Formats: sequence, structure tokens, C-alpha cells
Amino acid sequence: MLYCGAGEKNITPGIGMGIPGYFGNRKNTGVTDELFAKALVFEKDGTACAIVVCDTINLERQDVLRIRKGISERIPIDPENISVS
Repeated sequence: MLYCGAGEKNITPGIGMGIPGYFGNRKNTGVTDELFAKALVFEKDGTACAIVVCDTINLERQDVLRIRKGISERIPIDPENISVS
């Protein structure tokens, strides 16, 4: 049997954080739309995998590795079975 689950977490940065993607050093002064990380987790025959999608303009490799490690410390999923985008 295939088991599935889904979840989301608000990852909206705090007021005053930098806004990437601009040529100058801009800081946010408010929130128009909240940002989320959303995940789907699948498990079959004892093997689990997860797909995590983040509302971000960019994810550095070190951030992806940190996210995978954090997830695998909380739930029994091998970090190599976690896709982060």
C-alpha cells in the first residue's frame, strides 16, 4: 500500500530582511503575500521520500543540504530521498 501525506510551513521573512533579485540593497517593509514551504511525503514498503517546494527565488546547495538534514532528523526519511526546490 502507498501512504501519502502533505503539509506546509509559513517561511515569510521578518520585516527588515533583504529582498533578493534587485540591484540595490532593499529591505522589505511589509508583507503582501506570505511565503510557504510545501511538502508531499510518500511511503511504500518502509521506504519514504519527500518533495519540498519553497516559495523562494533561489536556494543555495548548502541550504538544500541543511533542509534535508533537518527533515531527516525529525522524521525517518533518508536525506537522499528528499527533493528540495
